[in-house]
Amino acid sequence: MHSLNEEYLGEIQLKKRSDLHLARKLFHAAGIGFIIGLYSVLPRDIAIMAMSITCLIFVPIDFLRTKSNVVNKLFIRFFSKFLRRSEAQHLTGSSYLGVSVLILIAFFPRDITILALSMLALGDPTASLIGVMYGKDKLIGEKSLQGSLACFFVCFFIAIIYYFSNNLMTERLFLVSMVSGLIGAFSELIPIGKLDDNFSFPILTAILLYGTFILFGGFV
Repeated sequence: MHSLNEEYLGEIQLKKRSDLHLARKLFHAAGIGFIIGLYSVLPRDIAIMAMSITCLIFVPIDFLRTKSNVVNKLFIRFFSKFLRRSEAQHLTGSSYLGVSVLILIAFFPRDITILALSMLALGDPTASLIGVMYGKDKLIGEKSLQGSLACFFVCFFIAIIYYFSNNLMTERLFLVSMVSGLIGAFSELIPIGKLDDNFSFPILTAILLYGTFILFGGFV
């Protein structure tokens, strides 16, 4: 099997990570929002089963299409508005997202899962958007101070709204929301090996939020 050549990839004009790529960001936020909506109304065991079936179907298909140039070219042409150039011959971010969602649903409480996914849906693309447009002060790789600050504020507001609406740790609302905002910004900033951020961001966020809930009495 021969990989897709650079001439073909150039014709398709897939976006790079450093591009604005608004279509992908909107697709990202809407897709995760849909998952959160379903998870909010489904029983946990049903949600685990549904996500397991989704991963068992989609991830192998995503992997196998990279082994066939014919299938891969069709896939790329159909989803070109949402794909990154780096995904043309590798698993898409959606595959990593599906696996991370399954792990969150299976191993973390509902509140933490919803919070972590909400931060991924809005905090991560906001950091990328602001980083591309205004990110002059680089911190790690292409990650910028401006993008990290944007992610912090978005995650802070998500947390304060969620905690207040669900009567969670309201006696320490501002402090806990600040900590949660920092968790979101930290998870977006720190690379974990070569893991896709659709996997590393929500998992790391959920782990740190779990510790926050224990520390501030969120499980009482």
